[in-house]
Amino acid sequence: MYNSKRKHVKSFNKKEFLNYLIVSIISLLIDVLSLSILYAIGSYYLIASLFGFIFGLITNYYLANKYVFHEKKIHNNSVNFSIYSAIGLGGLALNELILWLLHSNLKIQLFIAKFTSVFIVFIWNYSARKLILYPEKKETVILNENQ
Repeated sequence: MYNSKRKHVKSFNKKEFLNYLIVSIISLLIDVLSLSILYAIGSYYLIASLFGFIFGLITNYYLANKYVFHEKKIHNNSVNFSIYSAIGLGGLALNELILWLLHSNLKIQLFIAKFTSVFIVFIWNYSARKLILYPEKKETVILNENQ
């Protein structure tokens, strides 16, 4: 029996996700390069990681808005960047926690710890930013199970 009730499910946009991955890799390179330079000149690793994050965040915001997310839910750039940054701060807190757990407590080499955190933080950042700041381009309609 056909039921006219339909469920709307947000579609997964592979191209957008891959573009965000490329932007994130570039941002990560800026982050890690900054971390490496600051750590090499004697900065404490968590402080060096913080500055790397800031440089990476600015790079990510600019490139993501130019090449990945073309429509914004929030059109005020200051507000948009503030929320984008707040989500990034959640990612930073997660990154710092992972670095602290792996490097300080488990004595895993800093850059292995850093790259371990990258995967978790990447998923957090993309998902939260997509959900909160950028609308879906289209919806996929799935018929109810009782069709």
